[in-house]
Amino acid sequence: MHRRRQPYKKRKRVSTEAFADKLRANMTRCEHLLWERLKRAAYAEFEPQQVVCGYIPDFYCAEARVAIEVDGGVHLRPRVKRRDKHKDTVLASHGVLVVRLTNEMVQYRVYRALTIIRNAVLQRLGQLRRASDRVG
Repeated sequence: MHRRRQPYKKRKRVSTEAFADKLRANMTRCEHLLWERLKRAAYAEFEPQQVVCGYIPDFYCAEARVAIEVDGGVHLRPRVKRRDKHKDTVLASHGVLVVRLTNEMVQYRVYRALTIIRNAVLQRLGQLRRASDRVG
């Protein structure tokens, strides 16, 4: 006897902004840990899960054009690695530097993670200032 197939249900398309709102409301433990420290950073202002060039990095510093990604174990899968590489390439083509950190680094070496972020942001701010000095 043949089983009757269930009709295909279309998934609702959710806007990127709505999806970003959902991600902000449901941060992972490591994202939350990092966010608690980044929102107090004196050297730059960060926002969690903002839409940047059609993508939603975990954190974004608009002034320095730096995106922070906190990667869990799923990012070790080949398909996800390819997707991440494409995302990084697209963001880089729009002048955004992507800093990738592992969950483990954020969870167990949060001050090292913060140092990496701080150095990337300050270096980037210096580059942007020098570029604007040359133009103006």
